[in-house]
Amino acid sequence: MTLDPIEPSKGLKFGDLTVSPYLDVLYIYDSNYNRVKNGDTAQSVNVRPGFDFTYENAGPHKFSGNFWYLFEEYLDQKKIDSNQWREELRYLYRSPREVTFRIDQSMGTTTRNSPAGSVGYIDEDRTDYEIQTALRVPISHKNAIEAMAGVENTDYKSETSSDRRAYPFDLDLAHRISEKTDLLFGAGYTLERSKGPQGSVDSKAYRVKAGLVSVMTEKLSYRASIGAEGYEYGNAGSLKWGPYYNLDLTWLASRKWTWTLAGTGKQQSAAEEGNYGLSYNGSLRAAYQMNRRMSLAASATVQYNEYNAPTRKREDEDVGVRVDYTYRLNKYASLRLGAEAVTQVSTINANEYDRFRVDMGLNFRY
Repeated sequence: MTLDPIEPSKGLKFGDLTVSPYLDVLYIYDSNYNRVKNGDTAQSVNVRPGFDFTYENAGPHKFSGNFWYLFEEYLDQKKIDSNQWREELRYLYRSPREVTFRIDQSMGTTTRNSPAGSVGYIDEDRTDYEIQTALRVPISHKNAIEAMAGVENTDYKSETSSDRRAYPFDLDLAHRISEKTDLLFGAGYTLERSKGPQGSVDSKAYRVKAGLVSVMTEKLSYRASIGAEGYEYGNAGSLKWGPYYNLDLTWLASRKWTWTLAGTGKQQSAAEEGNYGLSYNGSLRAAYQMNRRMSLAASATVQYNEYNAPTRKREDEDVGVRVDYTYRLNKYASLRLGAEAVTQVSTINANEYDRFRVDMGLNFRY
């Protein structure tokens, strides 16, 4: 059947500034809302208003950002209600001589009203923010120096959880091996502090890496590095070495297909006080624009966490898949259907669980 060529709204224009407000309204069925071995089912209504914006002109400066607030009301009053908000800001500067500076900032909170005696969501109530900066300075026709620094912070409401703050710094040498590809060699250092009821613990991480990065490509952008990282938990801890990797790839394969691949692997402290270990994750996502009305997206994720506290050693593996279908009703509204399944396998049997979620609703965007 031939469908109407409906174009989505392009937002509100204020000169070089474009603002796009939106509203998501969803019904959600969750087979294991508290993510435990024998969890409870729940039904909820999810309302998320927000807006994103971009500011771009012919000059060297580009701004973009996003803000949303989430209300989640469980239909069974015995369950947990949730409020979340998050903001993200991005700034990019590129000079005529290809000096590039970028800063990304994000902050958000999660608050759940847990009834007395409830299980699950121990580490859900929190405030977190992150700042990442990057500077690239060419030093010759084929070589450039890249410096990256940031702040990562998570504060938990639970008194039994361990807050975390980290200051990563990386320095890379980029050597152009083709018109569109740079070869990277670098090293990094992270100072980390975890703070719980028993006090603060300062840790350090050292890494060496090599990788590839795309340069001036329209359809393919990526930054991939792999190496080794040594992690020292506490001032009296021993240096433990493990694999390190970082991957971020987007491929516009065609007018209809978009692929993204992402993942990180590093060592860090955990929310449980006195606990630390390896944290690996990876995700693959494909989006298919079937026609002007219909789109389909699917993703698969893998998460591995290792905990090395002497009294609570364990390993957790999470595998999840998700499918989303969107049907554009008109220029401003779309119908959404989604489903996801997650399973966690652990060396401690009580930490294992399965979870299945279905959501359906409407998205409004101007």
